[in-house]
Amino acid sequence: MDGLGIPPDHDDDLLFGLVPSWSTAVLASAVGLAGIAIWRRYLAPPGPSRPTTKGTAPAGTTRPAVPAPKVRKPAPWVPNTEAEDLLAAATEEEQKKLRPLIASLAPTSDHNAQIKAARATLFYVQDESQWSMMRRTGVLSAMVRLLVTITNHAAQRGGDGDGGDIGVPSREEAAVLAALSAALSRLCRAPELREAMATPELVEHAVFLLRTPLVDSTKAELVALLNVFVRLGDDLRLRAAMVDGGELGPVLAQLFLQTTIESGEDIIKHSANALVPFVTMDEGKSTRDVLLEHGGVEHALDLFTEGRAKFAKRRTPLALLALLNALSAVADVETCEKVLSASLAQYFVAELRKNQKVSLRQNLPDLLSLLRAFLVQERAGADANDLRRQFQDFFLEEQDDGTTGLEQVMSFLRDDKLFPDAAEVLLGLSLDNSRVQAGIKENEETMAAVRAASETASHPGSEAARLLLARVGV
Repeated sequence: MDGLGIPPDHDDDLLFGLVPSWSTAVLASAVGLAGIAIWRRYLAPPGPSRPTTKGTAPAGTTRPAVPAPKVRKPAPWVPNTEAEDLLAAATEEEQKKLRPLIASLAPTSDHNAQIKAARATLFYVQDESQWSMMRRTGVLSAMVRLLVTITNHAAQRGGDGDGGDIGVPSREEAAVLAALSAALSRLCRAPELREAMATPELVEHAVFLLRTPLVDSTKAELVALLNVFVRLGDDLRLRAAMVDGGELGPVLAQLFLQTTIESGEDIIKHSANALVPFVTMDEGKSTRDVLLEHGGVEHALDLFTEGRAKFAKRRTPLALLALLNALSAVADVETCEKVLSASLAQYFVAELRKNQKVSLRQNLPDLLSLLRAFLVQERAGADANDLRRQFQDFFLEEQDDGTTGLEQVMSFLRDDKLFPDAAEVLLGLSLDNSRVQAGIKENEETMAAVRAASETASHPGSEAARLLLARVGV
């Protein structure tokens, strides 16, 4: 025996001289698991896939912390009896197909069945003839009802819902929410279903979800939920429904402000794109205030600079450009000067020279709109003059495929979709270059487009078009 009275051959059998060795392992495991659970729930910092709800600024910055918007708890779900009546009126074949699906999406159903049912709805997106059936028979309503029910359960487990503690869905509920978010994101591709989804109920509960630290949440789940609002925001008729209530925009702004480069390309891209409708609408003042008061422009510029170097894809920088464009329209002069920087100007010229026609045609309106003030306002100074020279040089450069920048630009002028957005800048620059004027004059299609713009008072480029026609003697 040693000084503690424990036989030397049995030191490993006792814990403090009291507990047998087999219990030691069990007890140690239990203590370890409990410690991990406490760490994850209360102490661990938020990961890059889910920003904190406390409103801290991105790492490495000194910008003011973003206050968490006050968000009401979701109201109780009212059963959609109309959807049930519609299902009863559906054809026998439709009932046979969709009644089991609706049953699996019921709040009382097994979680695994709910997940499978949410994924099964994607089958019906493939065929346009199925869209009306999805809406008419109440499948979409059942999905929203399930989403609402889960958030209600989480809210009941949380605090008072005024921006304080928020209930956390269980691991199983989080998996169902991820499946529902992914399914709703895909269903948004169908115009008929988009209209049905832009309801105050969905927006209200999505606000709650965006502020809820989901258990084991993944980037894919958050991206899918954000993508719902990106797609809804693309439809002008649905934007007002998204803005109603005034909470979704500020919550999305907070999410964007807390996004870092480590959050990943998809989250940065979707969070920026989802914000654009709220920044550009008159009703979006509260959203703009959150962004401008808490360094939204600087944050977007930082992400833009880092994203260009880090991400191979180009969609994220262009999404940030669209957001910067929207912010520059409502910000003060000093902020606009930050946005309309030489680095962005050089990026614009570089994009033109890449000759990636499809991508450029899709994104030219945002690029041109962003740089419009930089090009035409005297306060832009030497940087603007340098950019004008580079742009005019681009008109005359020969590309790898034998075309010239002038030919590309003229194709933009003939594009009914792009011309209204690009005309003011493109035509304005043409006024300073006689060779460009000659090239436009020689092309009948381009001249027809310019002439049509000059005769339409509401056209953004009408004045520039009239001046150009006068310069070329038409």
